[in-house]
Amino acid sequence: MAETETDVEALLRDVFDLFSKSRNSPLLGLMSPAARSRGKISRVTFNTALRPIWNTFAGNQADFVYHALNSYLHTWIPVLRRNDASRNITNPTLFRAIMLLFPAAAERVSNRHGEEYTVNNFSEVLDPFFSRVKKSDLKQPRGSPVALHETFKRVMESGFSIGRR
Repeated sequence: MAETETDVEALLRDVFDLFSKSRNSPLLGLMSPAARSRGKISRVTFNTALRPIWNTFAGNQADFVYHALNSYLHTWIPVLRRNDASRNITNPTLFRAIMLLFPAAAERVSNRHGEEYTVNNFSEVLDPFFSRVKKSDLKQPRGSPVALHETFKRVMESGFSIGRR
């Protein structure tokens, strides 16, 4: 029986390959295309993390998806480093929770900057969140990715207030 690849699966494959091979990728050297490997993100984990947010990209090409997610992940790396959790980007629970938070972060970037999904723009909208997130949620992610995402979402929304700047 021949296997057929859907359009979504083909795009996921292309995005995975870009993260795996691009010199500017925050995941360069941390991807495992064929099998599970400790300290690496498997193709299965990557696809599982991106499927729930795939509608966010509504028909965009792999290069666009890669650029937006690459900028987003580049904002996470220094935060993980500061919290002694840089290796945890490959933790399936944390990686999936980070991906689940992407649509909310991207929406804030879009509201402020249009389609300019840059590291600076993601940093601008995520820095308040990063200042409030618990180190333990990054260093020792527990529970399900959905539960951790809900925690992240509450933290992201908790600091909002209307006032003068």
